[in-house]
Amino acid sequence: MDLGLRALGACTLQLGRSGALPERLQSIIEISSVYTAEAARRTGQATALLSQVCDEADAEGVVLMLLLDGDESNPGKQIIPGVTESLVPDTAQALETGDAGVTSSRADDLPDQWLERFYGRFGFATIQREPAVLMARPARKNGHDRQAEHA
Repeated sequence: MDLGLRALGACTLQLGRSGALPERLQSIIEISSVYTAEAARRTGQATALLSQVCDEADAEGVVLMLLLDGDESNPGKQIIPGVTESLVPDTAQALETGDAGVTSSRADDLPDQWLERFYGRFGFATIQREPAVLMARPARKNGHDRQAEHA
């Protein structure tokens, strides 16, 4: 997999090796700095870009990981390392209106919980909760048949 900046429309993300992993796990690719320009949010661009990355990871047998890191000083925004704005529109507003793009019956969801469900649609599973939420996605031999494709 080619590492570095990936872009699709107004959505970008970084693919790289994690300095936090031991040498024997350096084949795992970390997704970071996921960003969608505010005007382009909720247009499917982040979903399409993540789908492309997951397809490539599946084809090459690569495990993906990402770290969710909420900004406690501004609960309406989701910060992923290197990102100054949220992947989603104002999360507080989305949760308040119930229109977060992912089915949720809980008005008290935190941004990390919303993002866990979002990334879960691509096959990511939470493998750590403290001190931050860490998610990983194994490569799929038969493609990625995500829930998003069935929704």
